[in-house]
Amino acid sequence: MYSRLLERDCVKFRFEGVLNKSEASLLKDDFKRNGNHINGTIVLDFARLKRILDYNAAGELIECLYLLKKRGAPFAITGINSDIKRVLSMIGVNSLFGISSDVEDSQNGGSMSSLLHMPVMESEVTKYLIKDTGGVYIDCTLGGGGHAAAILKVLSPGGRLIGIDRDKDAIDIARRRFCGKDNRIDILRDNYTNLRSLLNGLKIKGVDGILLDAGLSSIQIEKQGRGFSFQRDEPLDMRMDRTYGKTAADLVNELKESEIKGILIEYGEERFAGRISREICKKRRFSRISTTMELAEIVSSAVPVRNWPKKIHPATRTFQALRIAVNDELNNIEKVIFEGVQALKPLGRFCIITFHSLEDRIVKNTFALLQKGCTCPVDMPVCACGKKPLLKVITKKPLKTSDKEVMLNPKARSAKLRVAERLVKDVTHSC
Repeated sequence: MYSRLLERDCVKFRFEGVLNKSEASLLKDDFKRNGNHINGTIVLDFARLKRILDYNAAGELIECLYLLKKRGAPFAITGINSDIKRVLSMIGVNSLFGISSDVEDSQNGGSMSSLLHMPVMESEVTKYLIKDTGGVYIDCTLGGGGHAAAILKVLSPGGRLIGIDRDKDAIDIARRRFCGKDNRIDILRDNYTNLRSLLNGLKIKGVDGILLDAGLSSIQIEKQGRGFSFQRDEPLDMRMDRTYGKTAADLVNELKESEIKGILIEYGEERFAGRISREICKKRRFSRISTTMELAEIVSSAVPVRNWPKKIHPATRTFQALRIAVNDELNNIEKVIFEGVQALKPLGRFCIITFHSLEDRIVKNTFALLQKGCTCPVDMPVCACGKKPLLKVITKKPLKTSDKEVMLNPKARSAKLRVAERLVKDVTHSC
């Protein structure tokens, strides 16, 4: 169990006895409701904690650490025992905390700057992606370099990895992580839809595998000022590349009500799109909507309290929809599949991780289309379109994260991995 103690310049959460899932869930809910209203340092005191009951409790505790990081204010962990060290080591952050003594601090989350990029389905990715350890591979969404590091571990000295990301923050982190330490990786800042032109620039004719992780990187969520999260009050931006395109604030302040409603329906599958778009247009008549908290409050007020989702914030789908619209994410996924299949060598693999149904549907349907080839009507005796199958779908159903991974990384719970393989040669197809 835990108790909350108000002390001078801090709020202490003291743990005693055995921490089970329900207690950890209460703590997480406490942080969600009240975290932004706590002044001073948050202290987690584990000195009296005997043990963490199981993986479920550990998973909830890990989510609490995520929420602390999002809060962006000073916090401290005291009384660390072997159980807590084990939980932190599960998510690879004990060294980032510098844990070796009884008390460790993380002022403003500084030591956790690279904490939260945990590559999803790491073992599955390397298993299905890499068939030739000396081959050339592409990581289309380099992010913090989690998947890239896993791929490089498997590649032989003769292997090569091309890492692409349009986010400057991600590129800077990846360069600090790899440059001067591993000459097998090329790091490029660009949109992954320009994949083939980038390969031409590197004089690479074909690749052995392509990975695309369509999820939002922890770098983007945690970096202050990006506008992806409603956990902090910051400019409503949401652009992956902050040098290009309209911001989310531009969309909510400039689009017609019907256009905003369309975005929320198409990209967020938002049941209350009409109510939300009307409320946005009503509020912007008085002043420009410019911050994440402003938008989150508008959405929350538009959705009836009795209809608030149980597991997510009422503004979650609105933020998802605007982010997708700002970055043209769904169209980009389709584009990169068509670009990538032309770049793959025979038997080269295409691995794509998605996190919601809209992305997964595009990957599923596009892979199926490229596997089918011919698009002529079924009653045509001879193919007239001339299209030939280019891919073989390896995963008839998407691979999903294991229960253990979800416990260690709750954000991975909705991840799905689909894999396709480039055919050895063009196949003649008759209808």
